[in-house]
Amino acid sequence: MRKFTPIVLLVMWACLSPFEPQTSDYDSLLVVDALLTDAPGPYQVKLSYSYGFEEEDNEKPVYVNGASVSVIDENGSVYKFNQSSDGIYLSDLSFRGEVGKRYKLSIIANENTYESDYELLKACPPIDKLYANFETKNGTDGTVYGFQVYVDSNDPTAQTQYYRWDYKEAWEIRSPFYTDEEWVGTSIVPLERLLYTCYVDDYSKNILINNTRGLTEDRISEQKLNYISTLDEGKLNIRYGMYVKQYALDEEAYNFWKDLKEITESSGSLFDKQPFQVLGNIKNTNVPNEPVLGIFEVSGTSSAKVFFSLDDIPEGEEVNKFNTERSCYNSIDTVLFENVDEANYLGNLENTMYVSLIYDETGLTAYAWRFAPANCVDCRRRGGNLDPPIFWEE
Repeated sequence: MRKFTPIVLLVMWACLSPFEPQTSDYDSLLVVDALLTDAPGPYQVKLSYSYGFEEEDNEKPVYVNGASVSVIDENGSVYKFNQSSDGIYLSDLSFRGEVGKRYKLSIIANENTYESDYELLKACPPIDKLYANFETKNGTDGTVYGFQVYVDSNDPTAQTQYYRWDYKEAWEIRSPFYTDEEWVGTSIVPLERLLYTCYVDDYSKNILINNTRGLTEDRISEQKLNYISTLDEGKLNIRYGMYVKQYALDEEAYNFWKDLKEITESSGSLFDKQPFQVLGNIKNTNVPNEPVLGIFEVSGTSSAKVFFSLDDIPEGEEVNKFNTERSCYNSIDTVLFENVDEANYLGNLENTMYVSLIYDETGLTAYAWRFAPANCVDCRRRGGNLDPPIFWEE
């Protein structure tokens, strides 16, 4: 394995002051991304080795496989994690974190043992309000219209102080053309499942944190989460939803995320190649001076969800709308019944789909078939899934 020779600063977990570690004697450094909460599992631990700066950008991550991963509580109970895929280890569904307990992470990989400190699982207050306000912004090409999503939270006991949020987002899409049939071989047969409505999902990529340190109240108001433009990939054309999780951090975990946010605002992922790296609360017990990147985060959590669409825009507002249909209507193929060979050809192309029959002016006699690009008929071709995400509500 190639040696990892960084020439930039790492952030020390304990004091959070910059220093220059001597890492030339180490192979690529272990990166840990682990989260334990009081919400139902399974919980995930993700392990990889960091990139060396002399490696090419397009090199694939080196995942850590075959490791022994477990979480141990303050009473000595051990909860094993089993590998599910490259670098991914999952807990058993029966294991669930408990507020008020302390937990540590243990990893045995490549004859080294890595452990975190015992971390307290703090209670997390509920989200007071999750809401979206219609707002305009000044863009490079003029006024931008959309919805700004905010979250409000409050801990009357003043025990939280340090907050983090992440979210999953999803939006409903519909194909420009509806069909309940498909062309198979030389025949038109019913579709086993309609391909008209899909759901596209994504997740937050920015680090979203805040604190109430030094304030008279442990209260967060109008914390910005995401802005969704009316031109943003058609997210608002039908229906948009966001599922937000709130985490109660301790000061050390908050500072970890704060440093990572300052270093790489656009990523939020410990597994991307970055010009800097951040140390967390995990150490190699065999080689105490070896840097270990990442964090074992232990946190109480609460959640909320919000839904909205173009229908929620205030009356009288004129907005631009993302148009997904124009190119489709310009790409229709009409095939007369006498040209059956052409129809069989189009019907069996990978990127073309049958849409419907075409009728004469009376609406009684069909005389042709209509075909269109597959991504105008099958919503999955636009990155969608036929099943909505778990949090979705109609």
